[in-house]
Amino acid sequence: MGDYLMLHASDGGVGSLMATFFVLLTLTSLALISAWLLYVDLREHRLPGAVVRPTWVGAGILLTAAALLSGEPTRIVGMVLGSMGMWLLYLLLHRASRGALGLGDVRLAGLLGTVLGFASMWNVLWGVVLGFVVGGVIAVFLLISKRAKATDRVPFGPAMLVGAALALVLV
Repeated sequence: MGDYLMLHASDGGVGSLMATFFVLLTLTSLALISAWLLYVDLREHRLPGAVVRPTWVGAGILLTAAALLSGEPTRIVGMVLGSMGMWLLYLLLHRASRGALGLGDVRLAGLLGTVLGFASMWNVLWGVVLGFVVGGVIAVFLLISKRAKATDRVPFGPAMLVGAALALVLV
């Protein structure tokens, strides 16, 4: 999280202040939308594209503005690579799982890759890893507590969101 707010505008003035505002606006919006997505995915086993897509675009616009205002355009490259990398990985997993991992998860991966990539590629890597770790822990808990069987479908969006949040806080 610290890397997110360590924007180094050359003037240290209005540009830096606006960049920090855009980053905080992105993170706050994502936190609120993530809470709602977590609830919907747990309840309905879906991540609505009508919410994820505009959030993805909005995050991209705000973080691009923050990168330019802070004089750190290389963050834009990180955002694009993070977004494309996570989106492609999850698309491949969607196809390999024959739909067990939904297209909503694929879109969410693109959004999270954008936000994590703004910080660093390490955040992207750890966001993916921690998402799978959290998902695995949840699955084991559900199996041990007999709240789910091995054949039951478990929504993966919440694990992705928690993994990304952990990556932002811990990396």
